[in-house]
Amino acid sequence: MRVLNLTEAKVETCRCESWLRHWEAFGRQRAGYCMVVGCKGKPEIGGQVQKPGERGKVYIVPLCRDCAGRYGMYLEIADGVSLVPAEIEATCGQRDTAPVRVQVVHGKGECCREDGGLEQWEASSRQRAGTCMVVGCDGKPEIGARVERIGDPGRVYLVPLCKACAARQADVLTIVRGVRLVPAEVRDTRGSRPVFAVRLADLGSTRYEGCSCGSWLEHWETFSSQRAGYCLVDGCHGMPEIGAAVQRPGEPGNVYIVPMCKACADKRDETLELANGAHLVPADVRDTCAVADEAEEIHWTTNVA
Repeated sequence: MRVLNLTEAKVETCRCESWLRHWEAFGRQRAGYCMVVGCKGKPEIGGQVQKPGERGKVYIVPLCRDCAGRYGMYLEIADGVSLVPAEIEATCGQRDTAPVRVQVVHGKGECCREDGGLEQWEASSRQRAGTCMVVGCDGKPEIGARVERIGDPGRVYLVPLCKACAARQADVLTIVRGVRLVPAEVRDTRGSRPVFAVRLADLGSTRYEGCSCGSWLEHWETFSSQRAGYCLVDGCHGMPEIGAAVQRPGEPGNVYIVPMCKACADKRDETLELANGAHLVPADVRDTCAVADEAEEIHWTTNVA
């Protein structure tokens, strides 16, 4: 996706503390790295960009300082990245977008994971916890902390926190806008959403030829509208190195793509279980990149849920 960098232009300040927080709140994810193709720099700025042909409409996207400094130049943004409108009236200017305020609680809610709920939050929210979710804190997410929303007592949720923030039981904490609070009860998360079994498949048919995404991993990122953070085999946290072709039991004619590490992708004789909420993207180019070549935007995904 090609965009014009307007980061040095004077755009009205929003209510989200920074434009980077604004993107995280309304893109509903934490910025892991600069979104310019080929750059793995740290996301330091919510850069202001404009899509070709959309004069007057400004969007926010995470950029490193080097890429943000290329004012007036066109940047190639990774496919599938959310461009969040900088228009305050349509986002943080609305009354219902106030930050969530919570208080840490203990002894309430049952967790189905031994690590205190962090993996449960990642599986159910379909995100990878990058930092502590308390506004202004950039600590490492070490705990899936149990919290109650202010004004909604009795309902316990999980949210990634660092140990320091999780220890602040007497304080009211403000959570970054857009972060999902996952119910702590097993029946609301893993108890009602079992992992799904798949087997590795071959891409022998012509309908899987001619993918224009660069690689099958980029194909998955494009049509899931996500960046691959880690291998999606349940219990594995290896780096996503391959867009692996898989089939679900009972669907011999359908092949999907899912991010895997090379070790898991080599287990061709085994049945693999995917993490809760993993997106299976069709490998059939006729329904994905062949269509996308003719249209500006299209996202076909199968949600494992």
